[in-house]
Amino acid sequence: MENQIIKEMSFEDYMHIKDDLQKKYDDFWNQSILKSELENPYSKYYVLKEDKDILGFGGFIDTAQDMEITNIVIRKDCRGKGYGDFLLKFLINEIKKIYNQKKDVYQRIISLEVNEINKVAINLYEKNGFEEDGRRKKYYENRYDAIIMSKKV
Repeated sequence: MENQIIKEMSFEDYMHIKDDLQKKYDDFWNQSILKSELENPYSKYYVLKEDKDILGFGGFIDTAQDMEITNIVIRKDCRGKGYGDFLLKFLINEIKKIYNQKKDVYQRIISLEVNEINKVAINLYEKNGFEEDGRRKKYYENRYDAIIMSKKV
């Protein structure tokens, strides 16, 4: 990834993508949920950019038990180019930095959940060392299971 940078998501970045979330990024959270995540002091969000063009974004939340990757979203027309892997590796590194600053952490775990039909994402997570821990039955659209995955760091 030569011309791409990842930086903390700003409110300007949010304003730039908010109206295109459904059209360009699939069935992602709506604008208000993303905005509330950006305002949450326990969440961190980052954008993957090429010049001023936002190719994707992702984030995580610091829960009491672990760090949870809440999403990794790549724009539809930018998929299949390794951007998801690039962003995931970046998030894992950022999480490791936070864990290294904490002295009272018993287990250093990153967790996430993924729709059972999203085989591309499942393969990406497995390739990066995540393993299935469990499932939430019919979590997505009251139809598909959420696969809970985690990785020790």
